[in-house]
Amino acid sequence: MIETIEYMREHNPPFMTLINFDQGSFKRLWNLEVGDYEDFNKIEDIEWCGWMIRSKQDTLYSLVPKVTATVYHMEFFGEFKCGRCVEYKYFTSRDKCLAAGCKKMAKPHRAAKDMQMPPIQSRYKKWTGVGDA
Repeated sequence: MIETIEYMREHNPPFMTLINFDQGSFKRLWNLEVGDYEDFNKIEDIEWCGWMIRSKQDTLYSLVPKVTATVYHMEFFGEFKCGRCVEYKYFTSRDKCLAAGCKKMAKPHRAAKDMQMPPIQSRYKKWTGVGDA
């Protein structure tokens, strides 16, 4: 059974997507799956505990006003049970880490239709009327 759990964890690790806006007052990292800003501002602040960057993408988030962002697709390969991964069942250790900076992010991931975008996009859509039905 443990071999199966380790195999599943290796090939289907816990994940999260973080967005870092490159200007303005939005320099904090937005967690797309949870729908909230992280308490830390740099991606390096979470790499020490077992989260690694699977891919990084620099993108133009919106054209008017011009907003650029970096999107980080993260995966967890730590040895302990990460408190952020509340729905993930393929951990072998019963030891759970839930650091103070992670407590508010220890929530189930939302379904794609329920994911909340960062406030900057919501205000932009409201201001321009883009996306209104």
